[in-house]
Amino acid sequence: MLTSVGVTRKSIPGKILRQLKQDRLWFHAHPEIAYQEFNTAKYICARLKELNIPFVDGIAETGIVAEIRGKGESERAIGLRADMDALPMKEENDFAHCSVVDHAMHGCGHDGHMAILLGAAELLSNARDFDGVVYLIFQPAEEGHAGARRMIEEGLFDRFPMEEIFALHNWPELAAGVIGSLKGPIMASSHYLSIKIKGRGGHGAMPHQATPQMTIAAHIQLGLNSYIAQQTNAQRAAVVSLTRITAGSAVAVLPETVLMEGGCRMLDAETIQAFYRDVPPLIRGIASAFGATAEVELHEVYPTTENDATSTEVVRQAAAKLGLAQLDESDGLSPSMASEDFSFMLQKRPGCYFWLGQGGAKNGRSLHQPTYDFNDDTIETGVMLFSEIVRTVLS
Repeated sequence: MLTSVGVTRKSIPGKILRQLKQDRLWFHAHPEIAYQEFNTAKYICARLKELNIPFVDGIAETGIVAEIRGKGESERAIGLRADMDALPMKEENDFAHCSVVDHAMHGCGHDGHMAILLGAAELLSNARDFDGVVYLIFQPAEEGHAGARRMIEEGLFDRFPMEEIFALHNWPELAAGVIGSLKGPIMASSHYLSIKIKGRGGHGAMPHQATPQMTIAAHIQLGLNSYIAQQTNAQRAAVVSLTRITAGSAVAVLPETVLMEGGCRMLDAETIQAFYRDVPPLIRGIASAFGATAEVELHEVYPTTENDATSTEVVRQAAAKLGLAQLDESDGLSPSMASEDFSFMLQKRPGCYFWLGQGGAKNGRSLHQPTYDFNDDTIETGVMLFSEIVRTVLS
């Protein structure tokens, strides 16, 4: 339920907050894409050393895990995660902290996530007002390269045992400082779809001597649209977007092969199972009806990001203690059809992935746009909430 915004605990000291904003601006100006976050990692390691916080680096190439122990003797442990990578796109902003790297920018706000986790590290290290262990996970390669899965494969949860894990993501569609959380699915699974149509090529002036691969592609697009509209449960979200088509080399030549590529987004297991069962034969059937063949590749990229109910309640309790405004399913908040590799971590440990409002969507600044920039006014909210989550779990 939406409540008034405010922080009831003591705010972050101005000196610390100014440093965090400087950190964020440095990250934004020096973006690095998946598994190339070497300078980013060096910067984070240097900051952790300044704070006398022990860490292990080099996990999944550039990943870092820092450790803070509370005042008590408990070995209970939780994790807080921030993603590190930027997007391979050219920035179109003109402010002073604009990217100095051509065709790379922090268009998804991961620069803000890293600054928030560094701030939580400093506050928790200074106070140590909890009983247990906090692992701070700086994760590479979230943008389509499954850095979370690779960190797990390299022993994340074996080397750093934790019973629960939490992550936030900045969210322009929510007002600045508002916390959005959902029990169960909050981000969709993503699936890669590739369709290679093969048939007889021919002269553009004599299409009757060939099979119509381009026409088949159009029918497949319409068939997929019809499947989503009429063969899936309207109350269970599903999205299919064919985003790339490769065909032909000359205007007067009918191509032998057409390649269609795109993605599918779904939230629940039943819809996913039905899609995998129904869609490949549908595509092959359409191609066959025109005398051609279709090779279909369909595989999962990221699973559904599904929050544990108890962990989500922890986030809501912590936000309430801070007097933060919140939105959840009771307010009509619904999952996003975008995807997130924190889902791999949530498959291994209970936890919660939640949104930190940025207030930017009304200004045309949404995630993955070349004009996006993280709202620095929300850094303090993220830091305080991460810290309060630790106190709530490890009290």
